[in-house]
Amino acid sequence: MARKLASDMTELLARADADTKNTRAKPQPVAQRAPEQDARRIYSGDVKPKNPGYAARPSNKKITPKKRRSTFSIISVLFFAAIAIVLYIGNILIVNELVVDVHRLRTKYDTIVNENNVLKSEINRKSAWERVSDKAKDLGLAHAREAAQSFDVDEEKLEEFREK
Repeated sequence: MARKLASDMTELLARADADTKNTRAKPQPVAQRAPEQDARRIYSGDVKPKNPGYAARPSNKKITPKKRRSTFSIISVLFFAAIAIVLYIGNILIVNELVVDVHRLRTKYDTIVNENNVLKSEINRKSAWERVSDKAKDLGLAHAREAAQSFDVDEEKLEEFREK
């Protein structure tokens, strides 16, 4: 089997040498060469030729390289963003503090209003006509039969009375 492989190899080498000696041809002129195909394909699957067959006008657009942002501008943007975030969070904390203060003041106001209502009801209860008339009877007071009269007091006589 090894002999068969060796003979096959020698036969193949001989054929390759013969092919290279016979196929040395002259280079063809440019017009006769087959056009090189581009690897790009269009949607329909057709090959797009490298040379479109007409003179293409060069583009007027200048290719500008991407502007590289400086480190300073990036750091300054981050710095201002950090300051804005800190101010925003500080504002939130202050608003929460104010909400707590408003709640505390509302509860204090509600307790004061409740105390005032309790005092008003107590005043109304104690100044009721039935209660006053019962107390007057207990003390032996009676209703006046005549209307009260007003009189003027002489200031000089009042001073004399005070001196005595």
